[in-house]
Amino acid sequence: MPQDPSEWFEIGHYRSAAEQAFAETLRDRAHAWRIPGSSPDHTLVGRGGDDRLVLALDISDQESKVCLRTLRIEFDGTGVVLGEDETGQLVTDLDPTLPDVFARRDSGGTPALFASFAADWVEQELRRRIERHEWTRDGFCHRRWLFADTGKSIVWSDSCNTPRSNLGPPDRIIVVRDFSQA
Repeated sequence: MPQDPSEWFEIGHYRSAAEQAFAETLRDRAHAWRIPGSSPDHTLVGRGGDDRLVLALDISDQESKVCLRTLRIEFDGTGVVLGEDETGQLVTDLDPTLPDVFARRDSGGTPALFASFAADWVEQELRRRIERHEWTRDGFCHRRWLFADTGKSIVWSDSCNTPRSNLGPPDRIIVVRDFSQA
């Protein structure tokens, strides 16, 4: 784990005191994360079209070298929006009307409050158990990553690049991430 909190979400230039306070609070929380596979090396920093600060953290299956999710945080100085980036490339805005996207705008809310809200959400998502289900058949190998708590599919990979269904029970189930007690 890095010893310097400034390694998390490196921002070259702050556009406001609120942005700096938000980033410093989030960095302090991130520095305390002790979850394997979460490090400053997996973070991205950018700007939204309206100049809002956009921060992201990739979650990967380290064994398979597959990026599973990109957690995204948008801060505009007056609130925060959190969710999984649909593209993994930060090219679209988060849509607050979607059920898995969370927005917080409090009158009187401080940047530190918004950063704590964001850090709580990221920590919760980092702790979710993710499984990789594998099917090996003549002619193909299919892998599907899913959340163990909901069964929702995250991503899939197939040796023939074919989406598949009705495969029956997987040949193997591998727990890729389980830091629920971390």
